[in-house]
Amino acid sequence: MTSIYNTKMFSCEFEKHNGLHDRKSSMSYTFGPHTQRTHSYIYYEGDGRIVKQDPQKIPIKRTPIPAWAVATLMFNKKNGYFLTEYEEEIINNHPQSEGLQWLQRYLEK
Repeated sequence: MTSIYNTKMFSCEFEKHNGLHDRKSSMSYTFGPHTQRTHSYIYYEGDGRIVKQDPQKIPIKRTPIPAWAVATLMFNKKNGYFLTEYEEEIINNHPQSEGLQWLQRYLEK
């Protein structure tokens, strides 16, 4: 799984760095599907910084999911949007607050 963490902390100035790299067309510091590493580093041309860290090796920290995010997933499911297995897991196994329990009952009608 690829981390979605901000990579600014893993970046450094491009000066005096040479070798093969992947060129990105924006200033994004976020690892994700758009960041496919095939060489030794990623160059973000928008601000001339490079990222050497392999996105696959950054640990993903699971933090508590806010109720509003769970509610959004619940609405998306009700409206027929595709949910990933992980998103389904969030809906089914999230500690339910009274508000989320009410929303679940409302959406089941």
